[in-house]
Amino acid sequence: MSSSRPHVVIIGGGIIGLCTAYYLLTGPEPPRVTIVENTHIAAASSSKAAGFVGGNKGWHAPANVELAKLSFDAITDLAAKLDGASSFGWRLITTTGVKVGNQDKMSGYRTLPVADAVDATSGIGGWANGEKVVLINEDTGVMLPGAFCARIWAECTAKGLATLIATPTGRVGKTLNTTEGALQFDKLLLAAGPWTADVCETLGLSRVPISSLPGHHIQIKPALPEGMHVLPDESLFCGIGAGDANILESIASDIPDYEEGSWERTQGWSRTVEFFPRADGNVYAAGENGIPKTIGDRAADARLNRLPPTAARCRAHVDDELVARLVRAAKAVSPALDIEKGAKLVEADLCYRPVTPDKCPIIGEWAEDIFVSSGHGPWGITLSAGSGIVMAELLRADLAHRKPQLSADISLLQPHRFEPKRAAKL
Repeated sequence: MSSSRPHVVIIGGGIIGLCTAYYLLTGPEPPRVTIVENTHIAAASSSKAAGFVGGNKGWHAPANVELAKLSFDAITDLAAKLDGASSFGWRLITTTGVKVGNQDKMSGYRTLPVADAVDATSGIGGWANGEKVVLINEDTGVMLPGAFCARIWAECTAKGLATLIATPTGRVGKTLNTTEGALQFDKLLLAAGPWTADVCETLGLSRVPISSLPGHHIQIKPALPEGMHVLPDESLFCGIGAGDANILESIASDIPDYEEGSWERTQGWSRTVEFFPRADGNVYAAGENGIPKTIGDRAADARLNRLPPTAARCRAHVDDELVARLVRAAKAVSPALDIEKGAKLVEADLCYRPVTPDKCPIIGEWAEDIFVSSGHGPWGITLSAGSGIVMAELLRADLAHRKPQLSADISLLQPHRFEPKRAAKL
């Protein structure tokens, strides 16, 4: 590899950084690329997310629409090229809204693309309870995000990607200092998820407006109904209320009243839950976004939402009470997911997603020669490949001192949009 080529350093080994590296290395005139990651590749939400990919505009805010479509098409292309079905569990799915116990709200943080037709038939796909709400099912798929990241990292490494397991400690000009030595860069990309603002501070930059959204998830091996050998390729977006006495009794029969109160955390249930049957046979369930209780981790106790200093410490913050809320919700939605009737809880974990004040990602130049791609919230997997494409285009154009020609309109995602005076000039 010629050292005369420009050097792009990416801080963050998650799905956004990996996809950017991939499209830099597979595009024209590839630069040298180094990923700096302080734990391991895809250590946080990039491997712990559901893996849902929704490309239809109905799922997204206007600012994300073109990026989502670009990303879905790119992931589809990658799946065809890299045997996605076997290498990272890629498959197209349908999406269905479900109302259980007269709960109208079916997602805590997504806008669901509800179709005109409504089917009140009980029994969703033969394995779940509730009132069916038809959603738009164009361009929806699911994958195993950890496996996807591993495959993209392997492809990048084969094309010359360098990976440095280290923690950034500071910056002098265009030199990045780390616990494993210094790196000279021509362009620097900050893609450290919910830790991106911390990285900015470490490097002597103003903090990018990115915070964190904690989220627990579980994986259940279902007890399939008689005659059913595999669950349908159908994801469920469920609202679970207390309007049905049978449902309420099946979750927590000893609850003294139905209003949120002191019992809610320990005896209640997650009210909006997403269920994704996966290629490995498990069902992934998420939607419990409560903040983990203090467990004596002083480094996290003083931080917003108790975000640990590194991804390596997230698992220690798994909150059994919040996990139990998901387990009770799963039981309400489907007998196949009831761990008291043969289903098995195979995983419970926690991750933090990066979020911005307007719930849309930040993609673009933050300071001279320093770029940011983060803040994707619950849409990080969906927007990953598209973000990688446009960020690679931005970096490549900046290296060549020319105006970028982007594959998607990201004008509403520019980093300084939260600074009115500066944004007005962009």
